Amino acid sequence: FNTSAIYAAGTAGSGNNADAAAVVNINGDVDLAVDGSGVIANMDGATVNINGGGIIKINEAPADFDGGAVHYALAAMSGTINMNVTNDTEKMVVLYGNVGVLDRAANSAESCKHSEVNLQLNTADSLWKGVAVEAISEMNSADGYTGAINLGLSNGASWYNQVYGNVYDEYEGSRVASFAGGSDKDHAGNIFQNDSGDLTIGS
Repeated sequence: FNTSAIYAAGTAGSGNNADAAAVVNINGDVDLAVDGSGVIANMDGATVNINGGGIIKINEAPADFDGGAVHYALAAMSGTINMNVTNDTEKMVVLYGNVGVLDRAANSAESCKHSEVNLQLNTADSLWKGVAVEAISEMNSADGYTGAINLGLSNGASWYNQVYGNVYDEYEGSRVASFAGGSDKDHAGNIFQNDSGDLTIGS
């Protein structure tokens, strides 16, 4: 599979078993600089919980050995990634890279058909530069596959909505399933719409 710094997986192949899927708990901050993807949760409801903040930066120009592959700061494929969403934490989160929910784990034996990323940026020094990619094909959607990127942005945190590195040809714009802003204008976050594609929030 594509290079990644943190990888949680289920059981590949036939007879997938959700009970055997990995759960990775990081009780602190991360600091990742990756020539590949940052965090991947892949198959059978595999889960990564980053119970803090930190920095994830992927190479905007992937190395030649990887064939210019598409990489993500966070990517869930029939799995879940949670970052800085527990216990009302206020931690700096800095992401350089796209965030994706993808159907690449789809197969006849896959036990989990939902992919989800829950991400909260809630400090003034928090930022995300990248796009929100929901890539579920019509065929897999009809088979019950779904994806959701849920984003909290408050207290002066900033999202620079622009493609970072490579995306697949099918990408048409960022899609966020649910969005939570600040409690009032003094605690709002900032979205900088630098992408040529539409930003869609909700269905």
